[in-house]
Amino acid sequence: MKNIFTVLIVFSSPCLGQSNHISTITSSYQASRFLKDTSMTGVYDAAHKVMHIEGKISGTVTIQNAIIEANPYIQIADTTVTFINCKTKEFSSAWYGAKSTNADNSVQLQKCINTCIKNGIKNLYIADNYSYSQTLKAFNISNGQYIGWALNIYGDGDRWDDRQTLHYTGSGIAFGVQLAKGGSISKLTIKGNYKPPKNTGPVYYNTPFPVKPGNSGIVIDYDGSKNTGGSTGFFIEDTDVDGFDVLYDISPNGATYNADIIHLNNIHCGNGRIGVRSGQAQEKDNEINGIFSWGSIQVLIQIGKSGKVQAGNYVVRGGNVAGGCVQLFDISLSGWNSFHVYGLYAESIARIGTIYARTDLYNPTAGLNGLEVKFQTPDNAGAQTLFTGNSYKIIFRDCDMWYYDGKKGNPMTWAGNFTFDNVDFGGGVWNNPGLINIKHDNSGANTSIHSQ
Repeated sequence: MKNIFTVLIVFSSPCLGQSNHISTITSSYQASRFLKDTSMTGVYDAAHKVMHIEGKISGTVTIQNAIIEANPYIQIADTTVTFINCKTKEFSSAWYGAKSTNADNSVQLQKCINTCIKNGIKNLYIADNYSYSQTLKAFNISNGQYIGWALNIYGDGDRWDDRQTLHYTGSGIAFGVQLAKGGSISKLTIKGNYKPPKNTGPVYYNTPFPVKPGNSGIVIDYDGSKNTGGSTGFFIEDTDVDGFDVLYDISPNGATYNADIIHLNNIHCGNGRIGVRSGQAQEKDNEINGIFSWGSIQVLIQIGKSGKVQAGNYVVRGGNVAGGCVQLFDISLSGWNSFHVYGLYAESIARIGTIYARTDLYNPTAGLNGLEVKFQTPDNAGAQTLFTGNSYKIIFRDCDMWYYDGKKGNPMTWAGNFTFDNVDFGGGVWNNPGLINIKHDNSGANTSIHSQ
């Protein structure tokens, strides 16, 4: 089958290493192989045929109706090249010229994201380590409103392997996702420049970390100016986010609600102030399955304190927390949705934190099941209130909680109203002077303890 053009101008017959120049291509094309660098202008219609590219296409050109075939580790187009109604099983970050040697890959990476979403390409492969300075945004707009889209953005690493790292050098949001309907971010490391305080003992565990408003790693639903509906069915998996005020942030904009089926699976929290933060209303079936934190972090999970200051339904299953985490939870259940934890291990933390469940209108359940905690010792963390709650429906069940050094007789202070059911305290002595709404037995003989 011969190639068919309406207009084709080729300047000279290029030798090896020289490039073609094709100008103003306007009609259909049966098949194409671009083996050398090629300069093009106008519109190029591939007529839904395979377009095999080994060289780089440059110039201001629109390529449409192509099935793209190319090596995922080479550049195939300048950012002046636009693909419309094109297909490929996997788009590559290298195709628009992102390189590990570039000081700033913001334009190239954003062009890849936009191209995938506009063409309905479902997979974007991050092929290397990249630095960039501008927020990367995954979104779709029609008639001035956000509309749904789905894109899987991924590398080859996992929560421990920094094989592909996106290093954000700016001061705002590193990666923003808006009104996703499906899709995922996976197997990537995203690093910022936030520096937590050094662990110097009691001062570290009792002084709030510095706040950098708006400095976040991955943000789901960052903009509330056009829609109030949120993302659905978006997964973040096998990721490592490190060096931000908030590492994983769900709807901080104050307008978005109804973010459902948001799953964070096997996520690593590096250094930051807050690990996972969420504040959308009416969230349902949101899960954190495997959360790991071995860095310096003030609060691992905070819900109901940002955005619309409302809390949705979250389930946390499994995880390992160690190193410099100060507090596990800061939870405010202002509606009817519950919060449940299963099988979380944490050591060297100062306190479990706070869960407030009861309001004037609602009293949802909050369950901490199979929680195993080794608290940082009072000598290292100072005097701590280990947990504060406000409802008998906040239940610790089948938990083990003791101090890291294993010594018996260390004081344990609890506050508020909640329930212990089959909980072992490892020889800690309760220290609750004047507190009458929690019954306990300091001898340790009674490990089923209930609030008034």
